[in-house]
Amino acid sequence: MKKRIYGFLCTVIAVFVMMPAAFAQDDVTDVIGAVDGEIAVVMAEIAENGEDIIGVIGGKDGPTIINVTDAEGNSKTYTVDDNNDGTEKSETGAVTETDKEEASGPDTGIETTGASSEEEQETEVLFAQNDPFIIRLYGGGILNMIPMNGGAMNVIITVAMYILCALIAYALGSLNFGIIISKLIYKDDIRKYGSGNAGTTNMLRTYGKGAAIGTILGDALKVVVAILIGNCIVGALFGGGYIAGFFAVLGHVYPIYYKFKGGKGVVASAITILMLDWRVFLVVLGVFILVVALWRYISLGSILSAAVYPMITYAAAISSGRPAGIDFIFALVLAIFVIVLHRTNIQRLLDGKENKLSFKKKDKKPADMGNNK
Repeated sequence: MKKRIYGFLCTVIAVFVMMPAAFAQDDVTDVIGAVDGEIAVVMAEIAENGEDIIGVIGGKDGPTIINVTDAEGNSKTYTVDDNNDGTEKSETGAVTETDKEEASGPDTGIETTGASSEEEQETEVLFAQNDPFIIRLYGGGILNMIPMNGGAMNVIITVAMYILCALIAYALGSLNFGIIISKLIYKDDIRKYGSGNAGTTNMLRTYGKGAAIGTILGDALKVVVAILIGNCIVGALFGGGYIAGFFAVLGHVYPIYYKFKGGKGVVASAITILMLDWRVFLVVLGVFILVVALWRYISLGSILSAAVYPMITYAAAISSGRPAGIDFIFALVLAIFVIVLHRTNIQRLLDGKENKLSFKKKDKKPADMGNNK
């Protein structure tokens, strides 16, 4: 029990230390791609002025809007059009006298607009006002709909929203359907049998295919809901899916409702990958199926799938022409987490004692607490 709590706390601390730096690295380039042309000019100007980027929307097929705050906490919007198609760009907010003076120079395809009043700040959103509400909510989240005036309050609100996202995902992830199904249907506790693990594999071995399928569906649904909520809170563009997905997995492994004794998070991790990038998921799933088909070890398939996940993620990001930063860091953290959770399986594989996949229901055997997964 103490070891599980210690492992849970160490994981949470590591995530909150690593993730903010990762998001800060790619908050602009993940949206607008490679920084070049007029965007490079704007980025240089923002850096020179000591301004902080608070939001970005746009991309390769249209104008890019960059919302910033200066050292005094005043808001400003840069509108950049790299398409050079001669189209006229509309104003995104009222222009101050200072902005008019800045815009009176040579035409560079860059517009800057200041926003000092409450009415002007309402225009500083990540998406166009005519976009469907659900798109703006899912992409930018509630966090990026809140007017920000700079200063310490911005930091407090942002941190609070990310913590809320993590807590909701952890609470949902802590719902272990292996335990729920075994108690409601079989009037028993799956953790008493087999490996002592409350996961799909032990459910299959102990109660059969129906129980295993129910466990998979329940564990998958809770992760989907957690990520959807996370994106609505802080936005898909700002790491809502990453935070929610990881903490849903963490909740599955260390469920607060069951004395921090849960499963190994394989299904939860797989659904997280699916929600973040279905193409990467298909490749990882292919590796898992191939390994299990060849050697019939579910644990080996899970371990090797986790091992290749960061490499596949990196390759997918590079091939699509976007920075791999946050994607790769998240994949690496999740992969290490899953592999470490399978350390007892690795030892049994080396000793030749690991159980192979079988779709036949086995006799219930008391859990071997020394090999508890």
